[in-house]
Amino acid sequence: MTPPDLDASVRTRAATAAGFAVAGAPVTWDVVTELDRLEASAESWRDLLTPNQFFVGPEWTLEWLRWRAPERTPYVICGRDAERRICAVLPLARRADGELEICGGDEGVAHIDVVSSAGFGRAAAEGALAFLAAQKAPRIRFDRLAEDGALLTALRGD
Repeated sequence: MTPPDLDASVRTRAATAAGFAVAGAPVTWDVVTELDRLEASAESWRDLLTPNQFFVGPEWTLEWLRWRAPERTPYVICGRDAERRICAVLPLARRADGELEICGGDEGVAHIDVVSSAGFGRAAAEGALAFLAAQKAPRIRFDRLAEDGALLTALRGD
C-alpha cells in the first residue's frame, strides 16, 4: 500500500510530534544536499541499518542519486545527537519541479523506512516528518514504504 502525500492533516500531526532524545539529549535535524557530505557520512549511516534496509542505505542512495543526476538532487534528512553524530536518516531526493521523493521509488525499491538508532524508529519518523513540516516541504511522494515500518505508522497516525 502506498500512503497519500504529506497532506495538511499529516503536516499538523507531524508538526506537533515530539522529537526524540538519544542519551537524554534532544536530536537536531538538518538536510544534506551534497553528495560529498553524504559520502563522508556513509559509515555512520550504514551502522544504523537493519538487514532489510538496503534501499535506504548509503550504497543504494548514493549510486541512485549519481545515476539520476542532474534531474534529482539529494535531500537527505539527518537527525543528529548532542555530539552531532548521525542517529536517524530519511533519504529523499528533490525533483526538478521541487517535489520530494523516496530515492528509487520509480525503480521498484522496497521496504522503505526511516533509518535510526535501535529502538527509536517511531520517534525518528515523527521527528523527520516534523522537520519536513517545519521546512514547509513541498509535495512529498512516499512510495513503497515498509508495511511494518515506523514511517508508515507515523504517517497513518497509528
